[in-house]
Amino acid sequence: TLTPIFELNKLKKIIAIESNITEIKKANAQLKNANIEILLQNKLIKSSINYAQTIQQAILPIQENINKYLNNFIIYRPKDIVRGDFYWYAIVKPYKNKDDLIKFIAAVDRTGHGVPGAFMSMIANTLLNEIISKSQIYSPKNILIKLNSEIRKSLKQEVSENHDGMDICLCRIDQTNSNLTFAGAKRPLYYYKSQEKELIRLRGSRKSIGGYYQNVKSQYTNNEIILQKNDSIYLTTDGYIDQNNIERKRFGTKRFEKIISQIAIKSLTEQKQIFETELDNWQGEEKQRDDITVIGIKL
Repeated sequence: TLTPIFELNKLKKIIAIESNITEIKKANAQLKNANIEILLQNKLIKSSINYAQTIQQAILPIQENINKYLNNFIIYRPKDIVRGDFYWYAIVKPYKNKDDLIKFIAAVDRTGHGVPGAFMSMIANTLLNEIISKSQIYSPKNILIKLNSEIRKSLKQEVSENHDGMDICLCRIDQTNSNLTFAGAKRPLYYYKSQEKELIRLRGSRKSIGGYYQNVKSQYTNNEIILQKNDSIYLTTDGYIDQNNIERKRFGTKRFEKIISQIAIKSLTEQKQIFETELDNWQGEEKQRDDITVIGIKL
């Protein structure tokens, strides 16, 4: 008996449907495998980022060590897991037969991002330590000159496409006579004179450490200050001043300087609280724009 035409067509449709179901199952299996692969890749990326964070955290100075020799506060608010800012602190005893100590502190803002930037932070931190310990260079401007040279050499920036760099505010404080020497690479130092109730902004060089624009004629220079009792200094990266509010307005240098002038006579604990409150009120619900580092030191 011949199969009726309609039965044959029905059979063809059933076969077609079963074929489509099979293809859908294959596609679903491939999609599932792809999702598993994506999840594994994300896990590896997160693991790499978390490891980079661990490296960065390890190179930061221990707060208790800074507190032993400097009356200070530090505001450190990274924007992401991997940070663009870091701060550095070191002490040296240059004279064997004297108790004189030289203290160094710096706020550093690197231009590299992500995991490569984290390793650059580690390189820069290592170089800074070697410059003062092995090379025994104690002049801030010469430290920056050496750091710039070593960063460019380490990253082969003369021939490679790596143009990561950093901006830095670097201070040397001599314990015996309270002399302060400052040198900056595109970062200023804020200095409040307590007796005169005057705030001074000392500008850094227009030349970064590493990166682009190495043909800039400006060189690193030393600025020397004799600190008096209750004088204060402030080292910052650009994150605090550049933070915008809901109206997309920057916090700005003038507003930042006004706060310093108003609160510099207060204790460092109070100053830190006021700086953080002012920033929080300004930022509101807006996302943090950049890493934020502010260091305050009072004699």
